[in-house]
Amino acid sequence: MIGNEGFLANLFKSPGTKNQDFAMKSLTYNEVMNDFLNILRKVQKGEEIIIKNEKNEENLAVLMPYKKYKRKKERRLGILNGIATYEIKEDFEMTDEEVINS
Repeated sequence: MIGNEGFLANLFKSPGTKNQDFAMKSLTYNEVMNDFLNILRKVQKGEEIIIKNEKNEENLAVLMPYKKYKRKKERRLGILNGIATYEIKEDFEMTDEEVINS
């Protein structure tokens, strides 16, 4: 690691913007491993980072804040969209497979 912020620190800084105002970054596995703590700090602040394969540039994974991962995605009601509504309680737990198979 170079300096206090690591060699990838400048990758996350955009001139004239705050650190959280930027597009998703894409890094190779080795770049992530070489500066993991600084990258983890960025993710904790809300950034999402794509980890890609160095050889073929294939996207392998996404690092994202846990709160964003845990947030439930909105489900559309199909033909009832705009006509009906629904509410799911916070303590309700059911996988997509369980919903489909029920």
